[in-house]
Amino acid sequence: MPHVSAAQAIELWERAADRTLGERAALLAQFAFPDLPRALVERTSVGRRDRAILALREETLGSQLECFVECRRCAARLEFNFDAHELLDSEPARDAESVDYELETDGWRIRYRLPTGADVADVAARTNGDAARHALLACCTLSVRTPDGTAAAFERLPDAARDELETALEARDPLAGASFSTVCAACGQASDFRFDVVPYFCTELFATAKRLLSDVDILARTYHWREADVLAMSAVRRRCYVESALA
Repeated sequence: MPHVSAAQAIELWERAADRTLGERAALLAQFAFPDLPRALVERTSVGRRDRAILALREETLGSQLECFVECRRCAARLEFNFDAHELLDSEPARDAESVDYELETDGWRIRYRLPTGADVADVAARTNGDAARHALLACCTLSVRTPDGTAAAFERLPDAARDELETALEARDPLAGASFSTVCAACGQASDFRFDVVPYFCTELFATAKRLLSDVDILARTYHWREADVLAMSAVRRRCYVESALA
């Protein structure tokens, strides 16, 4: 399994610092699928991509994840922890470009595929909110037929059919919209919170990169070692040298 080395963490921080969330996801996906060409990575379903990024995070930082969210009623800070395998053990989605599905609801027949990382990035660059939801559903819809069998545009779908399509997408690719339920200890409000591995892992990697650069600075000034040599050390050895330099 691939993992992010100390040098790669700094490289990701440099390359992703001023990028959009979609661009950061694409960068992480390249690390998660090191043997796939970029074009194929971009056509991978969002859930399969996020599964690979979560596995990459597990190999790099471990399986335990700590999340902090705000209660929607009283704004209290809520904490919940989970193991990556709670998500990794779910059924993986197949590649979006190789599989399409059919949905029939109230006589409407919809042929669709799963959204890819490229789809999400493109939609996010053009719109947001409900308009983004509409655009992504339209992007994933391959064909529509009315109850009388006539071909129709996506825009003719009733709202109920669009809701059914969104539910079907989530069921086919569960990791693309993973969520957790929490109850606020302060006010008792139960809420569902979506977990997105891309911003979560990026935040961790950026903090790791800044800490590594601080270690390089300390050891370079103390022992005159090169950055590459410092980053090539194991985390345990590097921390030991830093503690000695600061003593």
